[in-house]
Amino acid sequence: MLDSVLGSAYRVPSCAHATWSLNDRDAIRLSEEAYRAEWDDLRGDQHALIARASELAGLADANRLLNEENARVIASAFRSFDGMIRILDVGAGTGDTTLSILESLDKSEWARAFFTLVDPAERLLEDADRKLRERGLREGEHFALHVASDLDIPTIVAQESQNIVTAVASIHHHAFLEGPFERCAWAVMQGGIFTTADWHHGLWEHPNRVLGLLRELRLRVPEEEMEGFVRSHPRAPEAIADVKDPREKRAREQIANFWIEYSELVGDEWRLQILEGHRPATRYIERMESVGMDTRGTPIGELIAANPYAILPESSLLCICVAQKT
Repeated sequence: MLDSVLGSAYRVPSCAHATWSLNDRDAIRLSEEAYRAEWDDLRGDQHALIARASELAGLADANRLLNEENARVIASAFRSFDGMIRILDVGAGTGDTTLSILESLDKSEWARAFFTLVDPAERLLEDADRKLRERGLREGEHFALHVASDLDIPTIVAQESQNIVTAVASIHHHAFLEGPFERCAWAVMQGGIFTTADWHHGLWEHPNRVLGLLRELRLRVPEEEMEGFVRSHPRAPEAIADVKDPREKRAREQIANFWIEYSELVGDEWRLQILEGHRPATRYIERMESVGMDTRGTPIGELIAANPYAILPESSLLCICVAQKT
C-alpha cells in the first residue's frame, strides 16, 4: 500500500537524493520512468479530486489560480508581439491552461494565436481537444496536440520558434530540472517569454518530513511498511531543524493539509502519488538563469511584480516564475 501512496523515492528533487540515500548512477532514467507510470494512468476526473482537496485545505482551487494568474501574465506578453503568436503549452493536460489564456485575451485576438499542446497522457489531451473544438477552434489552424513529454520538445517544434512557452503544474513532474528547462529555453525565440506556474515547497527534501506526514494521513498503513520505509531511508527518523522562512513554513503546512484532505476524499481508492519534484521556486529561477535566460530585466518587471511571484498571501506554495530569452 505504501508504495502506491508514495511512489518511487526517485521522484523527489535530485538535490535531495543523497538525503534519501539514493545513489544509483541511472537515477535520471529511474525518475523519469517513475513519473511515466503515473502519466499512463491519469484520468480527467483526478483534476476534480485535486480541486476539491485543495478547496478543503483552504487553498481554493489551486490549479485554477495558477492557470488564471499565468494567463494574465501571458496575455500581457502576447500583446507585446506583432503578427502570429505561437504558444507552447507544456504539460497541457485537459487544456485548462490554454483555455485560461484564451479567456484572458480579447476574442478578436484569438486569430493571432496558435497553441501547441504537449502532454504525455493521451486521455487528458482528448479532453483538451474536445474543449477547444467546443469554442470554435480548429486543429491545424488554431492548435496542435502532441502526446509527448516536455523532454520531446525538439521533435515537436523548431528551435527558437515559439513566442511564449508556458508550463503550469508540470515541471514538478521531474526530479532533475536540467532536461525540461533546457528544452523549453531551446524552443523560445529571442525576446520570447518562458513562464512556469507551479506548486513549490521543500517538504519532500527530507524523508523525516514525509514520515511525519504519513502519520497524519487518514490511512491505515501497516506498521511493517512504515518500518520498511525507515530501513530504505535511514535518515527518516533523524531530528531536523524547522524551516526559518515563514512563507516556506506556511507552504509546507498547506501541502500537508492538502494531502490530508485528499486522503479523506479517496480513502482506499488512492490515485496520485505523493512524492514529486516540488522544490522552492528559487530553484526554478536558478535553473532558468543556468540555461541562459534572463529573470531580472525590464520586460520581466512589466509582467510580474516579483520573480518568483507568490500568489497566496504569506505563503510560497503557489508561484509564477518568468524568464526572457535575450
